[in-house]
Amino acid sequence: MNHPGGGFNDVPNRIKRQFFSFNMPDPSDQSVKDIYGKILDKLQAALKSPDVQEMCLPLIEATIDVWRKTAGKLLKTPSKFHYSFNIRELSRVF
Repeated sequence: MNHPGGGFNDVPNRIKRQFFSFNMPDPSDQSVKDIYGKILDKLQAALKSPDVQEMCLPLIEATIDVWRKTAGKLLKTPSKFHYSFNIRELSRVF
């Protein structure tokens, strides 16, 4: 829970005790490369194209770079709460 103020309100402890919360940080760039590298490995095995094989690693790195820059620039605010860029948006590319 965040501190009250800036669009956030505190939730009473009587309600908080009814829920289980945990924090899951964003995966590292290497983990993301491993995940989407496996997806593209299966794709290139199906296509058997040398052009696809060459572009796999640059495509993953460029996509992660754009995703990180977008998430860094478009931060969530109370008026723009829909700016939530996580790994789900990255998976839409692949």
